[in-house]
Amino acid sequence: MEDEDYREYMGLRFWWSGKVMRHFKSKGWTVVENTANSADGYNQIMINGKSWQRHRLVMAAYKPAFDINNLKHFIDHIDHNRINNSMNNLRVVTNSGNQMNRRNTKGYTWHKRKRKWCAAIRKEGKRKHLGLFDTEEEARAAYLTAKAKYHVIEELC
Repeated sequence: MEDEDYREYMGLRFWWSGKVMRHFKSKGWTVVENTANSADGYNQIMINGKSWQRHRLVMAAYKPAFDINNLKHFIDHIDHNRINNSMNNLRVVTNSGNQMNRRNTKGYTWHKRKRKWCAAIRKEGKRKHLGLFDTEEEARAAYLTAKAKYHVIEELC
């Protein structure tokens, strides 16, 4: 592997091997492989006694504009897999942008009193009513249309 195939950050060398990222210490190329996963499923790496989330280290190594200590910058795993830390799966977003990429969000509920399906979406922190529908499929379609319109995720860096 040639020298330009890796990046250094915090004394670690980073490079890609397919989708699996490997970390090597600068001196001796000792593998720091698969340290503990946190309770929320993110992979952690210990550097000088401090625990770091692997995806934040990866982003800092590959995007110099990313400030690893700015906790207002979230790293979104596009495919929802918290241990897939390949650069094509990561993007820097706001908390709002991170929430827009959530899985299992139906966007509709059954309105018991009106006996119809009610669709709604959040836009800029406020709930936007999308309408009442006779079928679950219509409510789902309304939510997906609104999601495509309102939940456009912009990268910060």
